[in-house]
Amino acid sequence: MKRDCTVRINDLRSWGEGNYRFTVVTDVGTFSTQEEVHLDYLHSIYNRAGFCQLHIISPQDVQEGKKAVWTCFSRNCGSRTHPQWFDSKGELITKGTSRQESGQNISLSITLTVEDHQRSIRCSAYEDASRTNCLVTSVTQIHVKHIPKGIQAILLPASKNGIKFGDTVSMRCTVTSSYPFVSGYTWYKDGYEIQTQSMSDLMMKNLKATDLGNYSCVAHNAIGSSLSSPPIKIDVNGIPKGIRAILLPASKNGIQFGDTVSMRCMVTSSYPFISGYTWYKDGYPFISGYTWYKDGYEIHTQSMSDLMMENLKATDLGNYSCMAHNAIGSSLSSPPIKIDVNDIPKGIQAILLPASKNGIKFGDTGGDSNPGGR
Repeated sequence: MKRDCTVRINDLRSWGEGNYRFTVVTDVGTFSTQEEVHLDYLHSIYNRAGFCQLHIISPQDVQEGKKAVWTCFSRNCGSRTHPQWFDSKGELITKGTSRQESGQNISLSITLTVEDHQRSIRCSAYEDASRTNCLVTSVTQIHVKHIPKGIQAILLPASKNGIKFGDTVSMRCTVTSSYPFVSGYTWYKDGYEIQTQSMSDLMMKNLKATDLGNYSCVAHNAIGSSLSSPPIKIDVNGIPKGIRAILLPASKNGIQFGDTVSMRCMVTSSYPFISGYTWYKDGYPFISGYTWYKDGYEIHTQSMSDLMMENLKATDLGNYSCMAHNAIGSSLSSPPIKIDVNDIPKGIQAILLPASKNGIKFGDTGGDSNPGGR
């Protein structure tokens, strides 16, 4: 089925001047043509010479970093009237202007930057050099073709409790400026491309551990591709994970009585950050929060995750483990590490070597656990 997409503008005024593009809006998205039609509004005013008219010819392909030329033509404005260029603040532009011999036409040449995009310039004709009586003015807007700028990946609002496994997480790639319009987006996870699409949002349903990471995006248009956005981190609010207790390096000869022994509680991931640690000896827990315990009793309080025991004694020997805590909760207990010494023989025990089935009698021979040591 054909449809008439003709646009008719009745009673055209200055606000109707500009670039026009055909756009189709459907249930699956909005699609626009890259080609544009520029409409100029012809300003005129009657003076002694008749109708004074100005007409601006704008360049068709204006790109960032390239030089572009605008020409202002005047008609029936009189030989003493010369058009001039002004910026959006009303200040006279002299740099880059050139006037034809007749003085009735004036050109403006600008090497454009993205800051010039959507800036207005105007051509005005005055009766005299003092610019006290403006006969007519024509305004045009500069459109600079450039790659998408100001790229940012943002996390769309989640619950007040943060992100949890199983949630639906949505991110959006935003652009501050793009001409022509953005035609597509590419998303990256940990630096690797994961998806290219026409829409700016990326949605992940039923969030899993494999979805966690750093996400960034790139926007594209007909001119090229943007720089990559700064990454945003997708992590979950959960208890600390990957807990382990390690023994910090001691002497090559191992641990001996009288040594200073240090242990550290290590964590591979925690979001939010860890707020405290609790240590245990031989499985007896106590209070949390940067407080150190031995056999369930407080022995040391400090702000770091290390546990230090000076002048090691026999009562310090045992199995040590730790737990880490954050605002969500507490981790599982780490596997224990055994603190023992290389010192005098331990586990001394006297045993009776096998005798006759009838037991021991006077006159029997006593056993020797070390017959070769006499």
